[in-house]
Amino acid sequence: MRGRGTRGEKPVPKAKPKTEPKVRDEDTVYRVGGQVSKISRLGELTISAGGTSVKAKLAEDAKISVNMGDLAYLQAGDKIEIVVMVGGG
Repeated sequence: MRGRGTRGEKPVPKAKPKTEPKVRDEDTVYRVGGQVSKISRLGELTISAGGTSVKAKLAEDAKISVNMGDLAYLQAGDKIEIVVMVGGG
């Protein structure tokens, strides 16, 4: 015997059950290292990271944290948090 089944009949593939698309109920958090190149008035953030531009549409109540050592970019009304790290020894 060479194979199973009847001669001349082709095997019928089994139907795959349909699955519902996955829906995320939680916000997605991304950490991107790069330079903020633009924040548009329409709420689009553009970051230059590793030679690639990363764009994201921001929600109206979006919060962004930026870590920087140079405070020259601050403007009146910006909210800041300063963390001081002191080496012990």
